[in-house]
Amino acid sequence: MRALAAKTLVGSVVVAYLINTNTKFWRFGHYLSAPSFWLFWIVTIALLWGYIVWISLSYYFFFVFRIDQRLHERHGWYDVGYFAVAILPIVLLHLFMLHIVFMQQQLTLWQAGYLKSGLWIFLACVGGYAAMVYRRPGDALFLRLIDRIVSGVVRFVLRHYTRKEDEEVKAIPPEASAGPIPLSFAAPKDPRPQVVLYTILFARFSRQGSVLYLISGEKVYGTHTRSILREWPVGDWFVQIRKGFYVNMWHVGHSARSKYRLQLDTEVMDSFAAGMDIDDLEAASMLNVSKDLRKNVAQHFEHRHLLVQVGWDSTVAC
Repeated sequence: MRALAAKTLVGSVVVAYLINTNTKFWRFGHYLSAPSFWLFWIVTIALLWGYIVWISLSYYFFFVFRIDQRLHERHGWYDVGYFAVAILPIVLLHLFMLHIVFMQQQLTLWQAGYLKSGLWIFLACVGGYAAMVYRRPGDALFLRLIDRIVSGVVRFVLRHYTRKEDEEVKAIPPEASAGPIPLSFAAPKDPRPQVVLYTILFARFSRQGSVLYLISGEKVYGTHTRSILREWPVGDWFVQIRKGFYVNMWHVGHSARSKYRLQLDTEVMDSFAAGMDIDDLEAASMLNVSKDLRKNVAQHFEHRHLLVQVGWDSTVAC
């Protein structure tokens, strides 16, 4: 994190210099000896960090904070929307602030020559950073912080909402019953077995139905299709590694030699192998990734630190 912050700081200093000097960037002595330039330079660096936060927020809310849509199933208009929302407001704000500055000198942006050269340098810098975040979100400094803040807010809201639901008592008015008046009533509970999402290690879906493999080694059969993953708050953690076969990546890492060689947490492996009455080698073979689905694994590890971590205590009826 420190290295990433240092790299971002150095990059913002260089970019701020280019934005303020435009095509005359090579005149170092001229600019560095001017006190007014230093003021504009520092202000520009601060603005760039604000732009970085905005671009990170745009990426987060387009590609991460969408519980009902798997990351690798996004549509093309999400990409277009991301770049439009990430770049356009920044450019408009930047032009507005420069317009105010040039007005003090009785000049327009066109008369000052900014629209001919400076604007394109600024667009290249902002667009380049937005493209970098799009291609390599792990290198975006503020994405992890944003995810922690949003996840914390979601966790607080869910906890508060659940507490209020538990404390709520729905009284039946006297005229609703001719017999004794009950103080409260509850909705009938689903009689089917409930499985906590955290305990699911593998999920297999086929025309015959579904099979959930739990950490304990137990198999739970049901009639679900893979679309059920979209209803789970942590559904993005379940990655398809073979046809109809998904693994809960919360319990999985990869070897140092290859990110496609998946490895179970040691305790999870021992529990699963013991419950299934199989050896570790056979259990590890269930993590084999087919070549045509390796992109799912690669994308997961790229976005892993951004995935929602709230909702593992939710249940699914089988």
